[in-house]
Amino acid sequence: ILPKTLATLTLSSAGPNVKIGGRTEVVVRVVRKYGFDGEFKVQVVLPPNAKGITIADIVIPAKQDEAKLVLESPAGSMPGNVQNILVKVTALYGAGKVPVVHETKLGVNVIK
Repeated sequence: ILPKTLATLTLSSAGPNVKIGGRTEVVVRVVRKYGFDGEFKVQVVLPPNAKGITIADIVIPAKQDEAKLVLESPAGSMPGNVQNILVKVTALYGAGKVPVVHETKLGVNVIK
């Protein structure tokens, strides 16, 4: 029997502000279930029309419960709101063979 989730996923902020030419951080937290202690890969999927923001993928290491996404807005970006950013957190279960995916949404305000 495979679990549908291996953790409860939360973000420290679902709507952070980032200044143009600056950066901010959002903490991705997991509350682990079923004794799972492996790593979680955190992938960010920006919507096709997203401009003015970059977010690198990260990993929540094995036996850890959080990691920080770094949100950056390059100099020269236009202010605006970017919604429906998908934060996709994947763990490999069952001897690392079965991906279990957790998802949540993030919105970012790019400000002057």
